[in-house]
Amino acid sequence: MIHLSETDWEDLFKQFGHYGLPAYSTYLIEKKLFKQWAELHHLHNSPLYFAEECGLKEVQEAAPDFVLPLFHRYAMDYLEERNRPSYKQAVRMWKKMKAACKKSGQMEFWTAYINEIRTQNKRLRALQEEIEKGHLV
Repeated sequence: MIHLSETDWEDLFKQFGHYGLPAYSTYLIEKKLFKQWAELHHLHNSPLYFAEECGLKEVQEAAPDFVLPLFHRYAMDYLEERNRPSYKQAVRMWKKMKAACKKSGQMEFWTAYINEIRTQNKRLRALQEEIEKGHLV
């Protein structure tokens, strides 16, 4: 409820470190600083549940371009687990990524991206099946 300058907010956040992330995230969303929000969560390697608690959905709605790197990281984390349930989670992330690309008019990027994912992981039959089931192509 106090009024601080942007520099003071950043200093306050630095003092609280990781524990100040939710409050600082709220501040960034209120000020419509979506790029800084995404960079902050990327820098701190925020897990998906934590980013969602800190306003991922709001940022995705307002500025879908900025959440693409986060979605990519989350999908790659699931992909590294190398099991079918994780592949399903990766496909869910890619669906969100596809929706963000569609909203921001980057469908050419999306097509190239998903084709590259399929090419790099062509030996993972279960992943290929989940991608087909998810209608990502």
